Amino acid sequence: NTGLYSTSRLVLAARARGHQVDVVDPLDLMLVVHRGSPSVAYAAAPLPRYRALIPRIGARATRYGSQIVARMQTSTRAVLNDAASIELSRDKVTSLQRLAERRIAVPTTLALHAVVGLDAALPLLGGPPVVIKLQRGTHGIGIMLAESRGALVAMVETFLAMGHEVILQQYVPSPNGDLRAVVVGGKLVAAMRRRGRAGDFRSNLHGGGEGEGVDLPRRYRSTAERAAKVLGLEVAGVDILETKDGPVVIEVNSSPGLEGIELASKVDVADAIVAHAEHLARRKNAASRGKRKR
Repeated sequence: NTGLYSTSRLVLAARARGHQVDVVDPLDLMLVVHRGSPSVAYAAAPLPRYRALIPRIGARATRYGSQIVARMQTSTRAVLNDAASIELSRDKVTSLQRLAERRIAVPTTLALHAVVGLDAALPLLGGPPVVIKLQRGTHGIGIMLAESRGALVAMVETFLAMGHEVILQQYVPSPNGDLRAVVVGGKLVAAMRRRGRAGDFRSNLHGGGEGEGVDLPRRYRSTAERAAKVLGLEVAGVDILETKDGPVVIEVNSSPGLEGIELASKVDVADAIVAHAEHLARRKNAASRGKRKR
């Protein structure tokens, strides 16, 4: 959608660097499977080969969008991000498991499909209060705070009855809001502090929060860069809480919004993304030439 800030900024940045740009909704594309190599088509016409692909896949289109990206990445020099990393980042539980395995601090998290055993699990979460999330929620949608056992059970039962996958997470007090760090090509390029509206524990800007640019301490910068690397993301928005014990990563986004971070940090994040796409394309070209010489 070229009407969205992030998409329009990426288009402008790419054109400013001399590139021709096509913006296509992945849901308008067809995945054609036939004898030989599968292909991606628009209105039954095969798509051309691109030098770079910058997926901006909405949460509801994750599965099909990832299938499209998986096919296109086989013939595209630079892909930011690939299908596997997009799918991994959208799976909140698995992505947090990967981070925890690499000793990156995350909140204690439980995934469940029934309320059986909930009372026994509460001490693990240190609650109530307990944060309730939906597996596929984005932009702060589907995030609630249950401040009592009764409220927790009622919310969980309701969401499970509606067919949602539910995640329970340790509530980590963060009076100063949270931090959003944008990492491109393994390096931090911009960061901001986000504060929610009065009375709202969520800091997401889509919910009416405010952001201000910040310079991250070395430990927080390193945590953001490591989180992006662990999940295989060339472009990542890493959400971090400040605690007395240091940074705690609560989520990593494969399609971070650019409006809030650019306005708060005054950094041209879109240009950094396009510049990294150019770098990846050049590197792949050089590798291909090296193979041909052998």
